[in-house]
Amino acid sequence: MRLVVLLLLLLVPLGAWADCSTSQLASLLAADADNIGFAAPIAAAQDGAVLRLANDPQPGAAYRVQRKIIPSYEVTASYDPTEFFALTTAKLNQLTSLLSPGSIDASSQNMQDILFGGASAIFPANGATKANLVALVKSPGSWAQRRCGRQLTLTDISDALHPAGG
Repeated sequence: MRLVVLLLLLLVPLGAWADCSTSQLASLLAADADNIGFAAPIAAAQDGAVLRLANDPQPGAAYRVQRKIIPSYEVTASYDPTEFFALTTAKLNQLTSLLSPGSIDASSQNMQDILFGGASAIFPANGATKANLVALVKSPGSWAQRRCGRQLTLTDISDALHPAGG
């Protein structure tokens, strides 16, 4: 299994996990196209305040991020008790099998179909469990996640705002 995962990782195009470069981050912070409010803390050299603004979850659909790998315990906590207790033995066995690795790939359309979207889905397509799972998969994201693909560190912010020799 580990060999398969390693081989799949080698097939990912170089740069697929790339995020903002230091100069790109500096430009994005200065432009503040999303009106986050970076100007005042940048002018006051308050890198920590800039970091908090960049990493704080933001409202609105534009900032929703899709989680990829979700631990099984979070999936389990999303079950609607009424729907869970109504599951047949066969569906409970399917569910146990899906969750046994310890996590699920929530970005997989197949996984979504098996859980709540397909013709023989484990949970009802319009049920409370589906709503809970969709909310779990789509979580509020930050400016940093939207613009750079990840949460930023204080080093990222400081390097962007105070380049060496600059």
